[in-house]
Amino acid sequence: MLADDASPTSLRSYAYELLAWVRFLRAVDIPWHLASRVEARDFALWLKTTKKPPRRRRPDAPAPGSVNPLTGKAAPGENYAARTRRHARTVIRSFYEYHRETHGRPLIKCASQSDAAVPASLAPGHLSAQGAQADPADHS
Repeated sequence: MLADDASPTSLRSYAYELLAWVRFLRAVDIPWHLASRVEARDFALWLKTTKKPPRRRRPDAPAPGSVNPLTGKAAPGENYAARTRRHARTVIRSFYEYHRETHGRPLIKCASQSDAAVPASLAPGHLSAQGAQADPADHS
C-alpha cells in the first residue's frame, strides 16, 4: 500500500483492522495462519454485536444514532456500522491474499472473496485504537 501512494490515514486504518483481527485471534487462542472461516465468522459477529468504545462528547452533542433535524443525517451509532465491518473484511481478506501471493502457498481460507460460506456481514471497518484493544471474548 505504501508503494501505491496510499494515504497515511488509509495505512493507519488497515493497521488498526489487522490489529483488531490479531487481538481477536489471540483472545480465542488461534494463530493467525491457522484462522478459518469459523474465526472470520465469529469476528464478524463480534463486530456486529459489540458496542464501540465510548468517546468524549460535547455536552450538547446529539445522542448516538439520533437524526439531525436540519440535515436528516444520522449521528454515528453505538455499534460498528455495516461499512466499517465491510472495511475490516476487506482488510483481512487482502492480508491473506497478499500472504498467499508473496509466499506462494495457500493458507486456510479465511475471508476469500469467492467464498460463499463467509457471511456478507463479515464487513468490518475503521476501528479506533480503543476499539481494537477491546477484548472480543468479553463480548460474546
